[in-house]
Amino acid sequence: MSAQFRVLVSVALFVASGLLIWQVFFVDRSQKPVLAQPAAPSMSAKPYAARDWEKPIPSVLNISVFLYSDRDRNGEYSTGDLPISGIRVTATDVDGRQTQNSSNINGYANFKMSTSDASAPISKPDSVYNFEVMAPPGWQVSSGNTAQAVRFVAMPGSVAGLVAEMAPAAVGLMPDLTVSGAIQSTSGQARPTDLALLATDPRGESRLIALDEGGAFQFMASPGDWLLLASSEGLDWQLERKVEVRSAPVHLMDIVVGEVRPEPMPVAISEDFDWLTRSVIDKLPNGHAGLNWDYLLAVHNQQYQGPGYVNGLINGHAVGYNSSGHPVTVSARAGEVFDFVGAYFSVAWPQAAGETLEIVAWRGGERLSRKLITLSWIGPIYLDADLRGIDKLTLTASHYWQFVVDEMRFRLAQAPLPTRP
Repeated sequence: MSAQFRVLVSVALFVASGLLIWQVFFVDRSQKPVLAQPAAPSMSAKPYAARDWEKPIPSVLNISVFLYSDRDRNGEYSTGDLPISGIRVTATDVDGRQTQNSSNINGYANFKMSTSDASAPISKPDSVYNFEVMAPPGWQVSSGNTAQAVRFVAMPGSVAGLVAEMAPAAVGLMPDLTVSGAIQSTSGQARPTDLALLATDPRGESRLIALDEGGAFQFMASPGDWLLLASSEGLDWQLERKVEVRSAPVHLMDIVVGEVRPEPMPVAISEDFDWLTRSVIDKLPNGHAGLNWDYLLAVHNQQYQGPGYVNGLINGHAVGYNSSGHPVTVSARAGEVFDFVGAYFSVAWPQAAGETLEIVAWRGGERLSRKLITLSWIGPIYLDADLRGIDKLTLTASHYWQFVVDEMRFRLAQAPLPTRP
């Protein structure tokens, strides 16, 4: 072996030893191995070529029925209307097979269609499928298309392999508008037998409203401003209530026979929760809007995916709810009083359909008025409270489910400082 060759071998062994030492002591063995990346397509694959539109690519696509709350009751999806969540829609194929889905928080009831997947509810080209909306009790379809027949035809190259000749039209729903309440006697007094309730509609036409034995009443109403006149000739007493009917049924706090109420306070304020921008959820602090708040939160109406949070929205993007389902207290600042005009209430979840909300008004520790109302997740009711000169309001869900509230209206003695949470 030549001296030159021995030198080369020595150098090679030295380099190999150095690499081994580096591998053993310096390489971070916690690193995951790098997986080989797929090779770029060869030129023969024509990666930028237009596809062959006659060659099917099996896939699935949704076809949707859009459902909305028809706030202006005109039968069209227009400005001011909002998506409605949780409404059931049935799709029926030519063989009578039915699939039911509910509208999501954006108002869409989705049905899968595909010619490559026979289990898809819509899979047969050149066939007519029927879509039918199941209106909840107390609601009606305003757009005149409870049922729609839609023909699907084959279209090679489309995502699902078939398309609707004309996609399903939007479906509007609206609640029956009613005004409900009761005329009650004061504690320990018999209710007069000569009570009467006269209702004057927005057109100026008046009619007597029937009262049951307990003084309760309910009548169908049209949108607009109504005037109710409760009276007792024998007591020489009468009381006017102005009632605004908009897009939801109205429940009134009880009218008390012989009641004399304070004048309304001069400064009207409305809490719509749409100041919510810092986060998707925020707690109302004391002093906000000139009042003190306990256990009321503002939240983006889609944050929790609950249909009642969506359907209870009146405008904007946020609603209020009772934290963890616990009672909410709204109270005046020390030495002050306020009027609670009313608010829109619903319940957040379908599992709490029929939850009862207790509304109690207080002044100086004395309970002035109490009302129980039944809530729905499908849409709100408007509580026309017109409670005057109170210093505390409590709102309690009887089973501690979350209620949803929007457009809380109050009146104060003076304008509050411009504060926001």
